Amino acid sequence: MERLTGIGGSGGLVFGRLHFFDNSVRQVGPCPAADSRVELERFEAARAETLGILDALQLRAQEEAGPDEARIFEIHRIMLTDPDFEDRVTDRIVRQGLTAEYAVQEAGRELAQMLAAMDDAYMRERSADVTDVCNGVMRRLCGEKEADLPGRGPEPWVLAARHLLPSEVVRIERGRVLALVTSGGSQMSHACILARTMGVPAVTRVGERLFTLREGGVVVVNGFTGEVFADPDERTLMAVREGCQGPRGQSG
Repeated sequence: MERLTGIGGSGGLVFGRLHFFDNSVRQVGPCPAADSRVELERFEAARAETLGILDALQLRAQEEAGPDEARIFEIHRIMLTDPDFEDRVTDRIVRQGLTAEYAVQEAGRELAQMLAAMDDAYMRERSADVTDVCNGVMRRLCGEKEADLPGRGPEPWVLAARHLLPSEVVRIERGRVLALVTSGGSQMSHACILARTMGVPAVTRVGERLFTLREGGVVVVNGFTGEVFADPDERTLMAVREGCQGPRGQSG
């Protein structure tokens, strides 16, 4: 049995099989654009489509988590229509003659780094929201779909990733994901706020050891203490069964 320690992001005690979720977005290099006007049109189209998706996510969040948490996606809309963000993208397209993909990627990276360097803890966490918003636009520009969350199957999963974004957490199907475990993140992230409201246990900041665990291995997730036990022995499992949700999300 192996014990990983992190920070409890959402309370709960569950056990189930581990599934690694790849939510990475393809990175692009600087590439000269053939026509800046076309690139601006592509950016505006991708932004408009992403705003439509944010509207749908806000409605889903209201149903799954409530009106207060749904406002997270109002913040995302504000970020996406922020003049500073737009100016940074437009400057790279028009003045530097680069593609829309690269302009969005780099503008988002700059703003996320700026927020992450702030003294205020709440503002630091908003860097993940900038990443979420820019990832959405990037996927539209690159013609990529949203990363697939666990769907149908014989049993639900404990979802593991480097980080999870609000748009991903709100898309979780109830009963399909038992818990969330990330190598980074924090209790103050919008992803954890949504997880708490939706009643999904979460542990954050367990570090890179998370990726030494095996796909499909059984783990115990304690969102109260911030602990993850990989390949628990029978004694641990018996103790956990007495006070937690089992692999199908039901008591004991």
